[in-house]
Amino acid sequence: MGENRENSGKAVGSPAGFGSISFGHVRFDTHTGELQRNGIVARLTPKAAAVLVALLERAPGLITKEELLARVWNGKVVGDEALTSCIQELRRALDDDARQPRYLETRHRRGYRLIAPLHSATAPAASGPPTPPGKPSLAVLPFDNLSPDRDQDYLADGIVEDMTTALSRIGAFFVVARGSSFTFKGRNVPAQEVGHQLGVRYIVEGSVRRAGQKLRLTVQLIDAESGHHLWADHFDGEMADVFDLQDRIVGRIVGAISPSVRAAEIARARLKRPDSLQAYDYLLRAQPGFQSIVDPGHAEAIKLFHKALELEPAYALAMAQAAWGHAQRFSRLMSADVASDRRQAIELANAAIAFGTDEPSVLLAAGQALLMAGLDEYTDRCAFLFHRALELDPNSAPGWRRLGGLHLHRFEPAEAIEAFERALRLSPLDPMSFYARFGIGDAHLIEGRLEEALRLYQQALSERPRDHLLQRRVCALLAITGEIELARRMARQILADYPHLTLKLLASASRPTPQREIIFKGLRLAGFP
Repeated sequence: MGENRENSGKAVGSPAGFGSISFGHVRFDTHTGELQRNGIVARLTPKAAAVLVALLERAPGLITKEELLARVWNGKVVGDEALTSCIQELRRALDDDARQPRYLETRHRRGYRLIAPLHSATAPAASGPPTPPGKPSLAVLPFDNLSPDRDQDYLADGIVEDMTTALSRIGAFFVVARGSSFTFKGRNVPAQEVGHQLGVRYIVEGSVRRAGQKLRLTVQLIDAESGHHLWADHFDGEMADVFDLQDRIVGRIVGAISPSVRAAEIARARLKRPDSLQAYDYLLRAQPGFQSIVDPGHAEAIKLFHKALELEPAYALAMAQAAWGHAQRFSRLMSADVASDRRQAIELANAAIAFGTDEPSVLLAAGQALLMAGLDEYTDRCAFLFHRALELDPNSAPGWRRLGGLHLHRFEPAEAIEAFERALRLSPLDPMSFYARFGIGDAHLIEGRLEEALRLYQQALSERPRDHLLQRRVCALLAITGEIELARRMARQILADYPHLTLKLLASASRPTPQREIIFKGLRLAGFP
């Protein structure tokens, strides 16, 4: 009776500044203990509500069993079963699975942590890409690999990519995309020049040294205007702790730049990682071939994604990237069995989405796979996935490129150009920005501006000379605009590289549109069978 009276009207230990707070797809009222999920309302018992409040305050960090018992039961001696009962109540209310958690993760013999992204009701709403110096702006430069094994470059690159993604998800920062930052790899450029070229005020740089299972990360934060070091530290640990090390670094950078950044914003920076480090290793090793979209590297990347899934079947990011890879092979006619690639792309994308993750990279990869599958029934779903990813990470240049592609699919050229140009602003030096120029070219093609489209295709092709989608577009528009001999020479080269290509086969991997007919007309003039 006394306990119920004490806790009536509010949850035990309601954290300062909390009221109604959202995490994942859930809204929780810390004053009443009421939890809403997908229209279903559950009122938690006072103890379960107090446990959830403690998890929210510490998120995404770990809170030990001992801390929970001491806090929620005010030092009274109770057995672990009391805490276990509260955790089970929370999982029932959240419809969460302890084996594949979306909300509450159990750390064996250590404690628990809330892994869903927090969206505080008092947090500032996400805005469009900021223009420095309106917000703290930074770039994470490639880390030096100081390991005895020089082949560990992929590990250093993967750590930097994860840190960049994590920081970009904090709405208080403007973060330059990885592709632009990596143009400085292996170059000794003064901080002031880097800051000028990338348009940022702060630079993060560092090094990675791996010896066996031992790992040391050294990181420093530099004022790009003055060149002064604002903060530096090193982090030692085992390879199994690599993700915890990254999170500590992100938190320290946030604190060094803006002490007022909320804990909830730091929580959004945390990505859910696979339990198996080897699976993550496969994912990193797959990236160069995956991004090349050229065999044999691309085919090997698909195999590595599937190897990661063999080790970690619930690894949503590997699943989504495998889906995207199969979609690329279908849409670009890269394999003998394109129907199988299309089927696998759809199945893997839907499986990745089913995990309910709010990780932007998963949403974007799975959505792109479904969009490339070419079925109109998935268009609205792709729109939801892309917009959700950009809500979570408004600084995502890939996200704006994906949204531009969706607008093209919907024949919305003006909106497509706006999205692609936004991507170019966020990542001005990104090698993958040729996709944005490619997309803007497609938008001009939709509008019938063939010469402008050709100019942009040629510019993109100069950056990606082996991309046969671009090659075909340039070839077709050269023929249509009167450069017949040049177009025929280009067609002969394309067919020498891809002798199986015919207009009938190309039609099987694309939907009929007026733009496709323009391209096919040009390819016929150039001599395509």
